[in-house]
Amino acid sequence: MAEPTRRCGVLGDPIEHSLSPVLHRAGYAAVGLDWTYDAHRVPAGGLPEFLAGLDPTWRGLSLTMPLKREAMTLVDDVTPHATVSGAVNTLVLDDGLHGHNTDLPGRSPRSANAPTDPWVRRWCSGAEPPPPR
Repeated sequence: MAEPTRRCGVLGDPIEHSLSPVLHRAGYAAVGLDWTYDAHRVPAGGLPEFLAGLDPTWRGLSLTMPLKREAMTLVDDVTPHATVSGAVNTLVLDDGLHGHNTDLPGRSPRSANAPTDPWVRRWCSGAEPPPPR
């Protein structure tokens, strides 16, 4: 019996502009994974309902605004980067719901100082645009 197709997606509002589905599908195809990745409009406050509707074929979700902070209260555990930034942009569904923040190490050359750098925390949590540096 073949293993079911795995599902992933990006959630947010607005989401129609996202290129994540194109990028992820190309990556999955390049490494031979029979996985899907789609964009889903999920407004603020809608994340719990969306998560409740997921079946076991789901493996992960990318989150954009306005869901990054909302996810912090819904996960079983978070990585240090998520804790420091106060936001989750990646949910891994694997024996629980695990929150990660890839914005922090991916965007800031100052990420090594993130625990003590309020500018980095504010930027990665989506709280407000950072002031010019």
